[in-house]
Amino acid sequence: MAGPHHEARWSRDRRVGGRTRLLGRHLRPDAGVLTELARYGAGARRCEHMFAVTAQGSAITRFDRAVRLGVPQLVIAAAHELPKPVLLRDALRVVLVLAGAGAEEFPAAAARFGARMVSERRLGLVEAQLTFASLAALAGIDRAAGGEALCVLLERHAEPEAAGYLEEWLAARTE
Repeated sequence: MAGPHHEARWSRDRRVGGRTRLLGRHLRPDAGVLTELARYGAGARRCEHMFAVTAQGSAITRFDRAVRLGVPQLVIAAAHELPKPVLLRDALRVVLVLAGAGAEEFPAAAARFGARMVSERRLGLVEAQLTFASLAALAGIDRAAGGEALCVLLERHAEPEAAGYLEEWLAARTE
């Protein structure tokens, strides 16, 4: 093998019972392999790298779809597939879905989000208290006031996308 970009070659080997071999690995010939061998002969070339392509898309696409559906279990499962560490804006989206659904996981998720916000954005004592109070209000009847306060904090601390998601969430709940 000469380097990482070598080409695999198909060959027939009588010692392995006439099965198709790819660089020493024994494969059962399927219709595609047989067609390729018939078309190009024993020296047929094939790429060594195989990629799985699914209709579901990337992890962020699945996460976006789950957030749009608003089902807490789907959102949590999709969030586990996201690259780590999960961005603060995506963590907020999880919190918002949990708050909107009244899920029992909301308090713990809100506390984790608040702690991340405080540590990553280096909030002072007053802003930290406001963050936690705003998060607590999201699940209550005064969600608009809590959401607006949290929006201001997010924008002030360089999280405009998270603030945008929160504004959309609030608008959908006040209509």
